[in-house]
Amino acid sequence: MLVHKPEQLSPERTWADVLALRNGSGFRAVARFGRDYQCRSNPPVPVTIGWGERDRTLPLHMAGLARERIPQAEHVTLAGRGTCL
Repeated sequence: MLVHKPEQLSPERTWADVLALRNGSGFRAVARFGRDYQCRSNPPVPVTIGWGERDRTLPLHMAGLARERIPQAEHVTLAGRGTCL
């Protein structure tokens, strides 16, 4: 989902990339932190959250959760934006 044309990657290259991410110096700390993270913020400044209509990394259906967790933010759908196909 992070590659423009994933069909052009060989299985070996894909596996090497997965291992590089997993073995990165910050991976385990970020994974531990992210496992139980929940946004409970009340930002002291105006916040706008934009969701790309075609984003495959942060798909539009997840916007509902953001609206629940940060209701004071302005939530904007960016029509036609997201992953290039």
